[in-house]
Amino acid sequence: MTRRSMLTFAAVLSISALTLTATVSHAQEQGQQRRPGAGQRRAGGGQRGGAGGVMAIQQALQAVGLTDEQKGKIEPLVAKFREETRAIGSDVTPEQRREKVQALNQKFLSDVEAVLTPEQKTKFQAELQKARQNAGNPAARIPQQLNLTEEQKTKAEPILKEFGDAWTKLQQDRTVERAARTEKTQALVADLKTKLRPILTPEQQKQLEEIRFGGGRGPGGAGRGQGGGARPATAI
Repeated sequence: MTRRSMLTFAAVLSISALTLTATVSHAQEQGQQRRPGAGQRRAGGGQRGGAGGVMAIQQALQAVGLTDEQKGKIEPLVAKFREETRAIGSDVTPEQRREKVQALNQKFLSDVEAVLTPEQKTKFQAELQKARQNAGNPAARIPQQLNLTEEQKTKAEPILKEFGDAWTKLQQDRTVERAARTEKTQALVADLKTKLRPILTPEQQKQLEEIRFGGGRGPGGAGRGQGGGARPATAI
């Protein structure tokens, strides 16, 4: 598969995640209109079972080492998934919409696993569980974004976990004022980068500085659920 095809494959999967995000968000908005104030405590919470699931699958697939043939088989599954989520009508309740999205997400997962070898499936399931556990950690994708070696990943893992735990605790603490939350978030990010730099190459250090943790709407934005995570995204 050419580099252009690989980028196309990654783009299609990313579009799936965005499509599902929009689908679940629409259902969430309708639910909030029916129940004023609902969902305000953890914006984006509904996405964890939907778009968050697709993004976790995307992360896990990056780790299993897909062949070009496997990528060619998964791409139409992604396209099918995207069309089916788009086809969910507006004449359903938010609860029905969420159920349909979750069912499609589970079917997509099963279809993807059918393409993998037994060894890849075992690794995929382990990586998927890890990705879901890291769903609330905006730094979880840094190993892929910086293309860390296995040795670097081993050294970075406890640093990223420490950041993720502190991040989650901060977002769940509703007693923290907005300004204080932003200040504490910035301190967490600065501490994360300080601890990561010694294990990175000069080029990776430069890339780390270019990463923005949600642009003020995620890690800097007073706790919007998962936020946008760290960017830029990495292709599968």
